[in-house]
Amino acid sequence: MKVLVFTDTFCDANGVSRFLQDICSESLVHNKSLTVFTSTIKKRCKSFENLQNFKPFFSFKMPFYRELDLVIPNFFKILKEAENQNATMVHVSTPGPMGLLGIYFAKKHNLPLIGTYHTNFPAYIFDNTKSKFAEKLAILFMKFLYLKFDKVLIRSSVYKEILENQLKIDPKRIAILKPGINIQSFSPKFGDTTIWHKYNIPEQSYKILYVGRLSKEKNFDFLLEFWEKFHQKFIATNLMKADFIIIGEGSLRKKADKLKDKNIHFLGFKGGVELSRIYGSSDLFVCASITETLGQVIMEGQASGLCTLVADNGGHLQIVGNGTEALPLDLEIWCDEAFKVLNCKEQMRKKSLANIEFMQSFSIEKSFEDFWLHNTIFK
Repeated sequence: MKVLVFTDTFCDANGVSRFLQDICSESLVHNKSLTVFTSTIKKRCKSFENLQNFKPFFSFKMPFYRELDLVIPNFFKILKEAENQNATMVHVSTPGPMGLLGIYFAKKHNLPLIGTYHTNFPAYIFDNTKSKFAEKLAILFMKFLYLKFDKVLIRSSVYKEILENQLKIDPKRIAILKPGINIQSFSPKFGDTTIWHKYNIPEQSYKILYVGRLSKEKNFDFLLEFWEKFHQKFIATNLMKADFIIIGEGSLRKKADKLKDKNIHFLGFKGGVELSRIYGSSDLFVCASITETLGQVIMEGQASGLCTLVADNGGHLQIVGNGTEALPLDLEIWCDEAFKVLNCKEQMRKKSLANIEFMQSFSIEKSFEDFWLHNTIFK
């Protein structure tokens, strides 16, 4: 068997990219015949011997979603190389130009075609535009695309109903891909509070951490409001010393400048061991997004031993452990819960251990095994 993966995102700062990088790595470890095709000018990832990155003709920011690039790939060069792969299965990971190319190649050669529904683009488009018309266009495009797949993998059971009702996909063609991350790379063993010296952040204060895009669809504006109120209630009144650590980039970065004197620290993009150390050296992870199809950063935070606060709606709810609280999007509730968690060391310790134990069953090895079975045992 030979699986050929087409993706528009591989070196981006998001969970889909990290998942695909892990899949590349695992296929090499387990000696599975898999090659990933992508086209990007971004450099935020290491190279793999089973990755082929084709230089695009040109790229531009995706309308209404500027954190992602749309590229025009070298179609003829990619198709020619795909012909040499002797693929027996095509897997499309994203609904962009590379994904469309993968669909064309599979249909041309009558190969089984599998796709993964990683991202709820219609919801993202609506969050960024507040336009029902734009959302409907996105739904029509996703429907046009995903109805062509012989099987569609989803990262969370929450999205099965969306694919059935919104995209009209036969439930028999939908399968759940077991979630997983590299739990060796996200672990409390990376904890080292001296890392905060590098960023001129006090070592002894509590660290509340967010990792992800600073954008509307991630509900980052809610987290800014949460922090402003938390600072007013507990930090300005000297009830607690805490800092808000932000890892990521996005369109709402400038909006946050008004909070720059309120213990908020924007560290930009981080990856590799440095990201693992930041996770392992923090105390509380927060994610207010309600459009997650999985929530990879939540898994990374839990595996790192962090107590976690998440929104009580979204695909991430299937991967939350007993050390994670799912809360309605109410500022008072979030502020009080964050203070309660941080103010009791024994409760923090119990929640930390619960999340670490919970994440042991979500290894990337088990996720890759499930991925491989879905792609090679085809029904």
